[in-house]
Amino acid sequence: MKRELLSFAKNWNIPTIFVFTNTQEKAGDAFVKESQRIIDEEWGFKGFIKAYARVNSVAFSFRGIEVPIEGLKELVDETKNTFQTLKKIREGIF
Repeated sequence: MKRELLSFAKNWNIPTIFVFTNTQEKAGDAFVKESQRIIDEEWGFKGFIKAYARVNSVAFSFRGIEVPIEGLKELVDETKNTFQTLKKIREGIF
């Protein structure tokens, strides 16, 4: 189903932002990089895929290390940019 949604978004040129959550430490880095590679190969980045965002929306402590909130501002900024793109697409259609 997820692949069908991505194909639908690509076919209709719907700007898409991929959001990665719960991706701390090196295992998270590897997961995000591999996911981006697969997505880029299959659907192509900078086409309908406008951005990748890595977000930790809740601060927490892990083995004595404080993990802060991060990525939310970038996600909001990318979302605003995507809305501007959608507005231009809509104006071109209607």
